[in-house]
Amino acid sequence: MKNVILILIALLILNEHSSAQLLNNSFENWDNGEAVNWLSNDISGDLVSQSSDAVEGNSSVKLQVGDFAGVGLPVFITSADLDGNGHPVNQKYQTLKGSHKLSANGNDQLWISVVMAVNDSTTLGGGMIYLNEDKSEWTEFTVPILYDENSPVPQMAFVTIFLLDTSTGSANIGSFALIDNLRLENTTSVDEEIKSASSFKLDQNYPNPFNPSTKISWNTFSAARNTLKVYNILGNEVAKLVDEYKPAGTYSVNFDAKGLPSGIYFYTLQVGNQVQTKKMILIQ
Repeated sequence: MKNVILILIALLILNEHSSAQLLNNSFENWDNGEAVNWLSNDISGDLVSQSSDAVEGNSSVKLQVGDFAGVGLPVFITSADLDGNGHPVNQKYQTLKGSHKLSANGNDQLWISVVMAVNDSTTLGGGMIYLNEDKSEWTEFTVPILYDENSPVPQMAFVTIFLLDTSTGSANIGSFALIDNLRLENTTSVDEEIKSASSFKLDQNYPNPFNPSTKISWNTFSAARNTLKVYNILGNEVAKLVDEYKPAGTYSVNFDAKGLPSGIYFYTLQVGNQVQTKKMILIQ
């Protein structure tokens, strides 16, 4: 499979109030050992494979940490066609759902992210979860999708799935995950979860794009530990901007990206056990 620079996903357009299935959402279609409509960093051909262990249909995708001269090589997949083109959506879906199995060594985690956008550079909303508990049985996960206030209907959706230690950017040999049955949904059954996740608001950084510094602001509505980190597109942590207990209030911090290469970065704010993520672009 080819390396991926942009995080992209492909979606089917369905009627309002229905589910939108990601292309090859149950990983039934494979071509020369590659999952159709999915790209990854699997240059060696042994990090991403078809598995007959499936929650739906006949197969799922297996992500396996690679062994690079005795060092764990992280693995990720992103849904896109071979030209890197995403597919349109036509409504504000509220959740990304799917099923997984996980065997994580050390501090490895399964990181699942979804970003809703008007185009490649204008983010309207999104969500992210980290899964680090071993699951030997198929277990469903839900990623709440939060939108900027008064944002328009998104035209594109972007999803990526990493298996790595997010604190170091490396991984532990032997870790693996299975993923199956991905879909976007807009149902009332997740209302309470979304309201809970909305207990704080993370603003879009300004300016964006930026060079070399930008301001990140947020509002919290209850006292909790606030942790704000910045990641590059490979999921490596490049900065920890905040990590402290804060009362409810309005906060901001400057991120100086001097010395970092141009590209897409993600900043993630965790307040208590809730997480929000937004995308920003550095132009040096």
